[in-house]
Amino acid sequence: MDALAELPSVDLESVNSTSQLLTRTDRKYVVPLRDLGALVSGVRGLRVLEIDDRRAFRYESTYFDTTDLTSWAGSAHPRRRRWKVRTRLYADTGEQWLEVKTRSGRGETVKERMPCHSSSSEELSAEATAWVGERLAGAGVRGVDAGGLVATLRTAYRRTTLLLSDGGGRATGD
Repeated sequence: MDALAELPSVDLESVNSTSQLLTRTDRKYVVPLRDLGALVSGVRGLRVLEIDDRRAFRYESTYFDTTDLTSWAGSAHPRRRRWKVRTRLYADTGEQWLEVKTRSGRGETVKERMPCHSSSSEELSAEATAWVGERLAGAGVRGVDAGGLVATLRTAYRRTTLLLSDGGGRATGD
Protein backbone atom coordinates (compact mmCIF):
# COMPACT_ATOMS: atom_id res chain seq x y z
CA MET A 1 0.00 0.00 0.00
CA ASP A 2 3.02 2.30 0.10
CA ALA A 3 2.59 2.89 -3.64
CA LEU A 4 -0.90 4.33 -3.01
CA ALA A 5 0.43 6.67 -0.34
CA GLU A 6 2.91 8.12 -2.86
CA LEU A 7 0.24 8.99 -5.45
CA PRO A 8 -1.12 12.52 -5.75
CA SER A 9 -4.69 12.92 -4.57
CA VAL A 10 -7.85 13.93 -6.42
CA ASP A 11 -11.06 15.16 -4.81
CA LEU A 12 -14.52 13.64 -5.25
CA GLU A 13 -15.86 16.61 -7.22
CA SER A 14 -13.10 16.16 -9.81
CA VAL A 15 -13.76 12.42 -10.07
CA ASN A 16 -17.48 12.99 -10.56
CA SER A 17 -17.05 15.81 -13.08
CA THR A 18 -14.52 14.00 -15.28
CA SER A 19 -15.11 10.31 -14.71
CA GLN A 20 -18.49 9.48 -13.16
CA LEU A 21 -18.85 6.64 -15.68
CA LEU A 22 -22.50 5.74 -15.17
CA THR A 23 -22.33 4.11 -18.63
CA ARG A 24 -19.14 2.15 -19.03
CA THR A 25 -17.39 -1.05 -19.97
CA ASP A 26 -16.45 -2.99 -16.86
CA ARG A 27 -13.45 -5.24 -16.51
CA LYS A 28 -12.64 -7.11 -13.33
CA TYR A 29 -9.23 -8.50 -12.41
CA VAL A 30 -7.83 -10.25 -9.38
CA VAL A 31 -4.46 -8.70 -8.56
CA PRO A 32 -2.34 -10.18 -5.77
CA LEU A 33 -1.61 -7.54 -3.15
CA ARG A 34 2.13 -8.14 -3.58
CA ASP A 35 1.81 -6.96 -7.23
CA LEU A 36 -0.18 -3.81 -6.51
CA GLY A 37 2.87 -1.55 -6.06
CA ALA A 38 4.34 -2.48 -9.44
CA LEU A 39 0.98 -2.07 -11.13
CA VAL A 40 0.29 1.35 -9.61
CA SER A 41 3.78 2.72 -10.18
CA GLY A 42 3.63 1.61 -13.82
CA VAL A 43 0.77 3.95 -14.74
CA ARG A 44 1.84 7.55 -15.42
CA GLY A 45 -0.35 10.32 -14.02
CA LEU A 46 -2.41 8.07 -11.78
CA ARG A 47 -4.18 9.79 -8.86
CA VAL A 48 -6.05 8.44 -5.85
CA LEU A 49 -9.39 9.67 -4.50
CA GLU A 50 -8.92 11.37 -1.15
CA ILE A 51 -11.67 12.72 1.12
CA ASP A 52 -10.92 14.15 4.57
CA ASP A 53 -7.40 12.68 4.52
CA ARG A 54 -8.74 9.17 3.77
CA ARG A 55 -7.94 7.09 0.71
CA ALA A 56 -10.03 4.01 1.51
CA PHE A 57 -13.77 4.16 2.14
CA ARG A 58 -16.35 1.80 3.65
CA TYR A 59 -19.17 0.58 1.42
CA GLU A 60 -22.20 -1.51 2.34
CA SER A 61 -24.48 -2.92 -0.34
CA THR A 62 -27.73 -4.85 -0.18
CA TYR A 63 -28.69 -6.67 -3.38
CA PHE A 64 -32.31 -7.37 -4.31
CA ASP A 65 -33.45 -10.28 -6.45
CA THR A 66 -36.50 -12.38 -7.19
CA THR A 67 -37.20 -15.31 -4.88
CA ASP A 68 -35.86 -17.65 -7.58
CA LEU A 69 -32.68 -15.54 -8.00
CA THR A 70 -33.26 -14.37 -11.57
CA SER A 71 -30.67 -11.58 -11.31
CA TRP A 72 -28.01 -13.89 -9.91
CA ALA A 73 -28.67 -16.50 -12.61
CA GLY A 74 -28.27 -13.81 -15.29
CA SER A 75 -24.86 -12.92 -13.90
CA ALA A 76 -23.77 -16.52 -13.50
CA HIS A 77 -24.82 -17.35 -17.06
CA PRO A 78 -24.21 -14.16 -19.05
CA ARG A 79 -27.24 -12.88 -20.84
CA ARG A 80 -27.85 -9.65 -22.69
CA ARG A 81 -30.67 -8.56 -20.38
CA ARG A 82 -28.76 -8.88 -17.12
CA TRP A 83 -29.71 -6.62 -14.27
CA LYS A 84 -28.88 -5.77 -10.64
CA VAL A 85 -30.79 -3.81 -8.04
CA ARG A 86 -29.03 -2.70 -4.89
CA THR A 87 -28.86 -0.12 -2.19
CA ARG A 88 -25.41 1.29 -1.63
CA LEU A 89 -24.42 2.97 1.61
CA TYR A 90 -21.27 5.06 1.67
CA ALA A 91 -20.70 4.27 5.33
CA ASP A 92 -18.18 7.04 6.01
CA THR A 93 -20.60 9.79 4.95
CA GLY A 94 -24.00 8.15 5.46
CA GLU A 95 -24.95 8.86 1.83
CA GLN A 96 -27.21 6.13 0.42
CA TRP A 97 -28.37 5.38 -3.12
CA LEU A 98 -30.72 2.96 -4.82
CA GLU A 99 -29.07 1.68 -7.99
CA VAL A 100 -30.23 -0.28 -11.00
CA LYS A 101 -27.55 -1.70 -13.27
CA THR A 102 -28.41 -3.09 -16.71
CA ARG A 103 -26.61 -3.74 -20.00
CA SER A 104 -26.86 -1.59 -23.11
CA GLY A 105 -27.24 -3.12 -26.55
CA ARG A 106 -23.47 -2.73 -26.95
CA GLY A 107 -22.69 -4.64 -23.75
CA GLU A 108 -21.91 -1.59 -21.63
CA THR A 109 -22.92 -1.38 -18.00
CA VAL A 110 -25.58 1.29 -17.47
CA LYS A 111 -26.05 2.44 -13.88
CA GLU A 112 -28.99 4.61 -12.87
CA ARG A 113 -29.39 5.77 -9.32
CA MET A 114 -31.54 7.83 -7.03
CA PRO A 115 -31.00 9.01 -3.47
CA CYS A 116 -32.34 6.53 -0.97
CA HIS A 117 -33.62 7.74 2.37
CA SER A 118 -34.95 4.47 3.71
CA SER A 119 -34.28 3.58 7.33
CA SER A 120 -33.97 -0.05 6.22
CA SER A 121 -31.67 -1.32 3.49
CA GLU A 122 -33.69 -4.58 3.49
CA GLU A 123 -36.90 -3.18 1.97
CA LEU A 124 -37.80 -0.99 -0.98
CA SER A 125 -40.41 1.74 -0.54
CA ALA A 126 -43.36 2.01 -2.93
CA GLU A 127 -41.63 4.94 -4.66
CA ALA A 128 -38.39 2.95 -4.98
CA THR A 129 -40.23 -0.10 -6.31
CA ALA A 130 -41.97 1.98 -8.99
CA TRP A 131 -38.65 3.61 -9.97
CA VAL A 132 -36.92 0.21 -10.22
CA GLY A 133 -39.77 -1.16 -12.35
CA GLU A 134 -39.49 1.80 -14.74
CA ARG A 135 -35.70 1.40 -15.07
CA LEU A 136 -35.92 -2.34 -15.74
CA ALA A 137 -38.71 -1.91 -18.30
CA GLY A 138 -36.78 0.90 -19.99
CA ALA A 139 -33.79 -1.42 -20.36
CA GLY A 140 -35.93 -4.13 -21.94
CA VAL A 141 -35.93 -6.41 -18.89
CA ARG A 142 -39.21 -8.34 -18.99
CA GLY A 143 -40.94 -10.60 -16.50
CA VAL A 144 -39.51 -9.05 -13.31
CA ASP A 145 -42.03 -7.78 -10.75
CA ALA A 146 -40.14 -5.03 -8.93
CA GLY A 147 -42.66 -5.31 -6.08
CA GLY A 148 -41.58 -8.90 -5.50
CA LEU A 149 -37.86 -8.19 -5.09
CA VAL A 150 -36.35 -9.25 -1.78
CA ALA A 151 -33.00 -8.58 -0.12
CA THR A 152 -30.78 -11.56 -0.91
CA LEU A 153 -27.17 -10.52 -0.25
CA ARG A 154 -25.34 -7.98 1.90
CA THR A 155 -21.72 -7.00 1.39
CA ALA A 156 -19.36 -4.69 3.27
CA TYR A 157 -15.87 -3.74 2.17
CA ARG A 158 -13.30 -0.97 1.86
CA ARG A 159 -12.61 0.59 -1.53
CA THR A 160 -9.85 2.76 -2.99
CA THR A 161 -10.48 4.60 -6.26
CA LEU A 162 -7.73 5.42 -8.76
CA LEU A 163 -8.19 7.92 -11.60
CA LEU A 164 -6.23 8.30 -14.83
CA SER A 165 -4.80 11.79 -15.27
CA ASP A 166 -6.94 12.59 -18.30
CA GLY A 167 -10.18 11.45 -16.62
CA GLY A 168 -10.51 8.73 -19.26
CA GLY A 169 -10.90 5.90 -16.83
CA ARG A 170 -10.70 4.76 -13.30
CA ALA A 171 -10.08 1.64 -11.29
CA THR A 172 -11.36 0.59 -7.93
CA GLY A 173 -9.67 -1.79 -5.55
CA ASP A 174 -11.69 -3.57 -2.92
